[in-house]
Amino acid sequence: MPSSAVRTFTDSDDYALAIRAMTAELTVMGCGTFAAKLTRIDLHHLWMQRFSEDLPRLLHSAAEIGRAIIDLRTQPGPSLLRGGAEEQPTSLIRHAEGENAFQHSTGSAYWVAMSLPLEEMPSVGATMAGCDLAPPLDAC
Repeated sequence: MPSSAVRTFTDSDDYALAIRAMTAELTVMGCGTFAAKLTRIDLHHLWMQRFSEDLPRLLHSAAEIGRAIIDLRTQPGPSLLRGGAEEQPTSLIRHAEGENAFQHSTGSAYWVAMSLPLEEMPSVGATMAGCDLAPPLDAC
């Protein structure tokens, strides 16, 4: 059933547990009070999430098996690194099935993610974006 929710967090562990389509561990790297906002929109098989975080952090994630996940930044800002490489505001990241990844922010971060069952992503990508959005075969 379609649903949506907007949640705010001051506990980084609760925030990490609320992220869909992946298992996440989050370590806050900066001083101050952590604050994050997570907007979720579920449309049957399509899951969309929008994230905003105010402190530098390290996120270790393991993508869910059976789902194709893509993410991108929504605003320029402090560095957002995945596997040591800078995520540009114009970059679309396709995650390998079951991929383990590290993402490090040096300040506030704003990004979105979308996931679908693996078998649906190729046709959706071709229809909506005119390109292949299926997960890469490996996490290189």
